Amino acid sequence: MEVAFWNRLRHLRCTWSIGKSRIGPAHASNCVVTVTVKRGEEEWCASGVAPKDKAALRQAILALEVEVDEIPDPCYQIVMYEKIWEMLPPSQRPSVVLFEPPPSSWFSEPQELGVDWEGQPPCIVQIACKQGVYIDDVSSNLAKRILADSRHTHYVFGAHEVDLVSNPVNLQTDPFTSLAEYISLSFMPEIRLLKDKSIHIQTNWSSRPLSDRAVRYAALDAFLTRRLGISKK
Repeated sequence: MEVAFWNRLRHLRCTWSIGKSRIGPAHASNCVVTVTVKRGEEEWCASGVAPKDKAALRQAILALEVEVDEIPDPCYQIVMYEKIWEMLPPSQRPSVVLFEPPPSSWFSEPQELGVDWEGQPPCIVQIACKQGVYIDDVSSNLAKRILADSRHTHYVFGAHEVDLVSNPVNLQTDPFTSLAEYISLSFMPEIRLLKDKSIHIQTNWSSRPLSDRAVRYAALDAFLTRRLGISKK
């Protein structure tokens, strides 16, 4: 019940806080749990009272559910994440260099990079720079050197990626929020972005050649990770 409610609040892009106190004598006290939900200037609040914390919390949630159901979705449109590539003007779409060394100028100067990996375990790495996105096998010596180059700022998404680069900045400050949601919130808040995760079932990231769709999907993750990192400075 609680998990479904918190997920509903995340979907509505609300924040919440939980306050607890106890009332009554120590041998027969009750817990008072107050849940406060906020979005923008609006606020909704409800309390529950019960001997146990969990029961009091559930009372508060039940009292809030009717009001939360009335909160409108902040997004008027749903767009598949991969469509962002088509939405970009051709002049703004990054160049992609696939499984071969990019021009030497791409990584010669210190800069901010967006980094992502595909495969389980990771098979390929995508590194977005000013000039484009370089995609190669994780075993590539060139890719390893770029990731180990502390002159660069390496934007990654998720704590599990921090140790894979030399100078990391983890952009996922909320472990429950996806990259697609961060991109939506930062650049197109009225559009909800959805990722089609079936691509990971349909794609063998260690096979060659990769499909055009797989290449665009991989490049987009790194490209948008870089854009997100730059926007957060």
